[in-house]
Amino acid sequence: MVEVDNRAMFAQAFKHLSFTPLNTFNRVTASDTNENDGCASNGKMIATAWNSTSTVAVFNADKPLNFDANTPMLKGHTGNIFDVQWSPFEDRLLATCADDGKAKFWIFDDYEGLIGGSNRSEADLELEAHSRKCISVQWHAAAESLLATHSIDKTVKVWDINEDRCDEPIYTFTDMPDYCTSIRWSPDGKMLAGEVKNKSMVIFDPRQEASVIKTQGHLGPRQQRLQWVDNETIITSGFDREAKRQWGAYDLRNMEQPLMQGPLNEGSGVPYIYYDREYNILLMAGRGDNTAGIYGFDKSSPTVLNLIQTYNFLSTTQKSFCVMPKHVVDV
Repeated sequence: MVEVDNRAMFAQAFKHLSFTPLNTFNRVTASDTNENDGCASNGKMIATAWNSTSTVAVFNADKPLNFDANTPMLKGHTGNIFDVQWSPFEDRLLATCADDGKAKFWIFDDYEGLIGGSNRSEADLELEAHSRKCISVQWHAAAESLLATHSIDKTVKVWDINEDRCDEPIYTFTDMPDYCTSIRWSPDGKMLAGEVKNKSMVIFDPRQEASVIKTQGHLGPRQQRLQWVDNETIITSGFDREAKRQWGAYDLRNMEQPLMQGPLNEGSGVPYIYYDREYNILLMAGRGDNTAGIYGFDKSSPTVLNLIQTYNFLSTTQKSFCVMPKHVVDV
């Protein structure tokens, strides 16, 4: 029998991967909250929750910038900003959510963001999404006007923001022992998965209340995150009992236990993860780190996830992480 070194195989396939700074934005004071990735980009603009309460910076992704006290901001929420997400269908539409329980939607006239303008406090659309702080907003990948929100009120809600249908959620999921710390739509948009604060994970079809799948997540004390590999496989990040970073892979056809679990790059900060389904690689950037790890994923491999490379590309620790859409890549 011939043994295959999966790590060597992945390393050879992606040996030319590298992190090269394209633009530098100075004096950025991103928010210290770690509920979500902290920033988002549509490829042409970047939005990031700012360290000042209730504030979001929105700026052009292609032009270097030095921030100062006069840089215009979005200031429409009350309390800390917890998530910012660009619509995958309309790249000038930004969704935000915050401590006030609201989800707000902002349309920009061009791709300069707020730079050259003034502070903006009036949103184009506002949802009274939750009675307590709204942790995240996640756009549906296939239906233009659908999105999901979740909150510490222990609910997940699905909304249709068409003008005549956005007063009430079209679905509210309440079958949870605690609130979700992370939710994601499946690639086909039929399922929602959520990591729950009590160290469990739930997966459900919003159209069928009886479809709920529950399983044990990571056993450590910190937040957990998840990404869909495909419509039947989920990969998660979290911490083990000894508070060491850990990944897990799960197959929806048998959720009694994970396919495999293993260690991630060492660090104490919450690990942000992004899964590239085209190349089957996982990117991980830990909050408080100055490195990013690249892993190859192969469900048929005995180890499932294999570290390809770790890059040290920042002189200071990172607070947020996102991946731009591939259509902006110039190769």
